Amino acid sequence: MENEHLTKEQIEAEGWREIFKNLYINNEKEVFLKLYIGYHYDKIISFSIVIHNGSGTLFRGDCPDIDTFRTICKLINI
Repeated sequence: MENEHLTKEQIEAEGWREIFKNLYINNEKEVFLKLYIGYHYDKIISFSIVIHNGSGTLFRGDCPDIDTFRTICKLINI
């Protein structure tokens, strides 16, 4: 079974709060996340994220599903 795409609800369940369209904040860790969704016509073809804090970018890259999102957050200690 193919993993479903990362959703707003999944991001928020991980402790993030949307402050603007596809821009989230994790107040506890003082980091921001920008979600980029690539479309081809009406079909979603890619998901990528940028996570950064006041010092710079912590992660930039593909993030197709919630499992990948959790792994990324764990690896960068968020």
